[in-house]
Amino acid sequence: MKQFFSILNFEFKGYIKNKIFISFTIVLMLLTAIILSIPRFMDMFSNSTENAEDDKKEIVMVFSENSYNISDLLPYLQKNMPEYDFVVKYNTLDEAKALVEEGSVDIGLLVNSDTAYKLIKKNVSLYDNSTTSFDKAFIEKYRVDNMTKNGIDIKEAKNILTVEIENDIIRIGKDQRKSFFYTYILIFTLYFAILMYGQLVTTSVVNEKSSRAMEMLITSANPVSLMFGKVIGSALAGICQIVAIFGTSFVFYQINQSYLADNPMAQSVFGMPLSMLLYVLLFFILGFLLYAFMFGSMGSLASKTEDVSVLVTPITLIFIVAFMIVIMSMSSGNIDSILMKISSFVPFTSPMAMFTRIAMGEVMPIEIVISVILLILFTILIGYVSAKIYRIGVLMYGNPPKIKDIVKALKQK
Repeated sequence: MKQFFSILNFEFKGYIKNKIFISFTIVLMLLTAIILSIPRFMDMFSNSTENAEDDKKEIVMVFSENSYNISDLLPYLQKNMPEYDFVVKYNTLDEAKALVEEGSVDIGLLVNSDTAYKLIKKNVSLYDNSTTSFDKAFIEKYRVDNMTKNGIDIKEAKNILTVEIENDIIRIGKDQRKSFFYTYILIFTLYFAILMYGQLVTTSVVNEKSSRAMEMLITSANPVSLMFGKVIGSALAGICQIVAIFGTSFVFYQINQSYLADNPMAQSVFGMPLSMLLYVLLFFILGFLLYAFMFGSMGSLASKTEDVSVLVTPITLIFIVAFMIVIMSMSSGNIDSILMKISSFVPFTSPMAMFTRIAMGEVMPIEIVISVILLILFTILIGYVSAKIYRIGVLMYGNPPKIKDIVKALKQK
């Protein structure tokens, strides 16, 4: 155990004292702080702009080239689009185009009939949807006019058109609308953290082997202590980094909470139950250890850095498949499908699949217990197998060994 703690301490300090690691963590914390402060900055900027322009509204010039009665349409336009100032003028289309071109008015509205109009705009943005509001005003007027023609009082007609429906959902189980955003973000965090730290473990092992330092380590320390110390040390460093980033998120959310009140993503993420954070921590640790053991063992089989990508590709593909299963299930809303249920108990996929089902689906407590126990046992088994591969890989140089050679070596005492 003394060897294990010595290696763990050495690996952990190696990460937290590494300038690149520290710089990367600080950059992520700053980005998090900036992103959560954007609504505050936007509000400050919009307020200053509004004060400078005295709440200037866009001017819409309404006109017709025939005998259409614009005064009847105007109340509907003003009601549905209070953000515009409507001005009635009697011009031709060419005159209206000239006024828009020179900037005297922002938009020209040429009304041809109750159901036909044209908008004159200088520029149309990629996401322009101004016709939606104009359509609503025209449709409302058309319906009211036709109802009154058929003997319905105008006040009653307006009440019919503007009726509001009251609705509510009595939720017994999970509300996927509330848990989707934070589950999505946490799954992506798991995905990138496991891949990134797994690669760091692999690189560390390869560098030790290239410098022949591994040969000295393996003769003075137990392979199991070496492998477990390395992997758990990097896991602790990863947890510290994640805690620092999420801690920064929480602090800046509290600072900017009033500006994020209408942001559904922010409300979902920072409104998640504490139990979800505990679950994600549990599955992050177990999932990271499982894959880091495999990444580390493959690193010990590489003689040079160039061999790493070839050796870790099968592991990376397994992890990507697990990630895609979860993401596709989330996108479809079918969290408790047969595939997801099976994936919840397969150790390679359960860190993400079971967590997603807990957050967004229906899971019995016994299922969670079984999944976690299987994941723990399999992780320990992979850890011991990886330690043996690590011991074998120390003396293997040249081309990466084939799978049958590794199996043969593992069978030998």
